[in-house]
Amino acid sequence: MKKFIAIVLCLFMLVPGISYGQEIDLQILINLIIQLQQQIIALQQARMNNSNTFNVTSSQEKYCFYSNLKYGQRNYMVTKLQKVIGIQDPTGYFGSQTLAAVKEYQSNNGIDNTGYVGPLTRKALNDEFCTDYVAETTVTTSGTTVTTVAGETTTTTSAEATDETTTTTSASNREGYLTAIAGAGSVVSQLSKDSTSEVVYHTILEAHQSNITVHRVDIKMTTDDHQMPWHVLDSLSLATEAGGTAISTIEISEENIITNNYGRDYTVRFNDLDLDITYGSTQQLFVQADAAFPQTLETISFSLPGNAIRYSDELGLIGYAPTSGLSENEVSLTTAVLNAEVELIASSSNTERAVEINDNTATENVPAIYFSLSNGEEGAVTLKNLSFTCTTPSSEISEIFLYQGSTLIDSEYYTSGVAFANIDHTLPAETSQDFTVKYTVKKDATDTIYGCTLAPSGITAITAGEDTITATGSTVTGGHLHPFKVIPLFAFVTNSFAAVPDTSSTEGDASVTFKITASGGTLYLNTLAGSTPTENFIVKLKNDSAGYSATITDYAVDASGLSSSSENVKYLTSGSYGNVVISARITDVPSTGYYYMDITSVPFGSDTSGTGYQYNYGITDIKTSSLYMYEEDNDARIALSGSNENSTVVLDEGDTTTATAMNFTLSNAGTATATVSSIDVTVPDVDYITSVKLFNGATELSSKSYATSVSFNNLSFDVGGEGSATLTAKYILNNSLITEDTTLTAISVATDDIVAYKPDETQISITGDNVSGGSIFLDIEA
Repeated sequence: MKKFIAIVLCLFMLVPGISYGQEIDLQILINLIIQLQQQIIALQQARMNNSNTFNVTSSQEKYCFYSNLKYGQRNYMVTKLQKVIGIQDPTGYFGSQTLAAVKEYQSNNGIDNTGYVGPLTRKALNDEFCTDYVAETTVTTSGTTVTTVAGETTTTTSAEATDETTTTTSASNREGYLTAIAGAGSVVSQLSKDSTSEVVYHTILEAHQSNITVHRVDIKMTTDDHQMPWHVLDSLSLATEAGGTAISTIEISEENIITNNYGRDYTVRFNDLDLDITYGSTQQLFVQADAAFPQTLETISFSLPGNAIRYSDELGLIGYAPTSGLSENEVSLTTAVLNAEVELIASSSNTERAVEINDNTATENVPAIYFSLSNGEEGAVTLKNLSFTCTTPSSEISEIFLYQGSTLIDSEYYTSGVAFANIDHTLPAETSQDFTVKYTVKKDATDTIYGCTLAPSGITAITAGEDTITATGSTVTGGHLHPFKVIPLFAFVTNSFAAVPDTSSTEGDASVTFKITASGGTLYLNTLAGSTPTENFIVKLKNDSAGYSATITDYAVDASGLSSSSENVKYLTSGSYGNVVISARITDVPSTGYYYMDITSVPFGSDTSGTGYQYNYGITDIKTSSLYMYEEDNDARIALSGSNENSTVVLDEGDTTTATAMNFTLSNAGTATATVSSIDVTVPDVDYITSVKLFNGATELSSKSYATSVSFNNLSFDVGGEGSATLTAKYILNNSLITEDTTLTAISVATDDIVAYKPDETQISITGDNVSGGSIFLDIEA
């Protein structure tokens, strides 16, 4: 062993670029031995190709590049790079001048000018300046990956041994990489025997510089002592949406997963995924679990191990997304059945209305009761019985039906106490379902059909563990139905909606004209304006995009085309028709947008009271056109905001350098224009800032000599209504006074440091957050 170390130390001292003072790492020394072996192979190959002599010297110095280089590095390889790309007096530091020269070299050689010296750029450099350049090859054996590029070798240990050999080729001009970050989606903390497709881990993948294809994902499972995953889990799957279709599923068995430490540490490997991620985009990745019945109360932690995500880029280069820093998710396993509940919720659709019935046959599928059942817990529940209490005599109704959505659940002959006792309907966890009860109304029905009721006590349901659920909520009663042989015909005629002349569009006149035709008897219409059901018209102002709807009570009904029965009741004889005009002035809206007025329901009756029935079907087209209206707002409201990051500034070669110190925004939430008169900023106490300038976009507003508190007064620039201004503070630096690399602390501006006025010259109180610039690192490059 001592002899081996002595040989290694000798080889170590022969390798350029390694100083005696550096700490010796055994793995580094092994890599250096492999490097020298590769150089010997290259020399031997060159000797075989030259039948006469082999001269290792040359009149032209060779520059070979065996490792990637990037901005901010400092080493002897950077010195070589600077020599071949034309940097005068190479320093070995990869600064802004070197970055610009690399980008120019990449552009000249048909490579994306990223400034990063990767395999493509190194190959171009080696083709031009290193005549014995050897292509990059990756060989994986016995769980160890050895990557050789000419004389440089790196070694990586993987979780599983393969016999794969990959040689990189220049398939295109873009090399890429993949990153993984912790997902923000909801993950479960508990699995039980009825858990399916539960998200136990979430990560977000992002492709950089190239399209990326993900080939393999490893999921690590860490368990308590002697806990076997195949005793707990049925399967794990990968999906790109939470609860979505799996792109790959692994059945959890001892044969299907990798055992790293029996009873403690396992790996589930998803191979052959071919999941494509477009350059610059992200991809959600959810790990979902189906749980078997757990034998003991234990936990499993899910995480991404090192080299968990294997991918390739457009060049075919293989890589692994870094997963260090990603936290694990611990999930407890329980034999208990998850909680479940049933809550009864009434619907607003349970209103009184007219129902047209047939003279010759029964009328089927007449909606009578609307309600919802909600389960806000984590466990599913099964509905078994729904019992209704009804008061309408059976002479009016023959059958009653229960629907969930459009699906028929059960039906029964109508009685005063109807029980749907043959239900076996599942209400899943954390869901709400809508139900409808429908009647078959007999042909000779004449009396009012009163709504049946459903109370929480009339609901029977059980959990997955066969426990009976006690329902909660309020009793639901259906709206009364009024049988009517012939419902009058309503026809849309005209509509209008226009701004009031010579005023702003915060006000508008709206009117709707429609035609009513009576048939089967005399139709009576109550023309009172208001919102009382069965007595008055119901008219609403609506804004669909904002979800806004309000009942209009200040409107007029003009039914002069109908005959008069009394002051407020008009009528039409059978077969006749008349026009009705409803008009209103809209004077107040809650927010800016397009508004229209429509008729929600029309009252009518078969006697001189003009009431009894409320018609609201088939009149959705009886509405005005839309008018753009806005909430009146003559105010100006300024808010300060901004976010700045640390930056690096390389000093110019001239006497001064301009450095961006801070960006901030002034936003006006009002509609009136605000005028900004002064802004004060706090500046670091240093002697090499000669002046501070303030810009609005590209326009310079003011320049002030250096002081620790700079006041930009006499500004007088405007921030328009519902607009904003992006401002920038910049330093002018005296280069001759900066003798070494240093850091400038942040500049700042506070809400109290800004003075602005409304159009009426009232000063505005500035809201928002104080803003600070980032620290600036001043870089002196040789």
